[in-house]
Amino acid sequence: MKTISAGTYLPILQALILDGKTVCLNISGSSMAPFLIHQRDSVRLQRPEHPPISGDIVLYQRENGQFILHRICRIKNGFYYMAGDNQTVLEGPVPPKQIFAVVTAVCRKGQWFKAEDPRWQFFAIFWRRMLHLRPIFLFIYTKLSKY
Repeated sequence: MKTISAGTYLPILQALILDGKTVCLNISGSSMAPFLIHQRDSVRLQRPEHPPISGDIVLYQRENGQFILHRICRIKNGFYYMAGDNQTVLEGPVPPKQIFAVVTAVCRKGQWFKAEDPRWQFFAIFWRRMLHLRPIFLFIYTKLSKY
């Protein structure tokens, strides 16, 4: 089996998204845990129809070319401040031009759902606002998830 690096396929997905197509992407990495888990979960992405808002999960490209899937935690003066659900520090300011896709649905534990789902809303509202308390919650989650 041949492995393709993210640096190879993400620019292709970006081109499809910018062309108006909807694409699916398997989660790689742990920054969006515990909501989305590495190599277990997937997201459905499309070009934003309107400016993304706080709580949205977006795919953006950093100035260094790296592609990142994180949640918008804050918007200030037209710039976005992001963090993965497993992170405690905001990244930003991220200019709107770097965001090219928004997550419209997630497949978590084999089940697809959209932003209206209570599981999604928990992370989009409560979890996003608890950035400074995440280390405590993540410690508890880690201990409980072993059982």
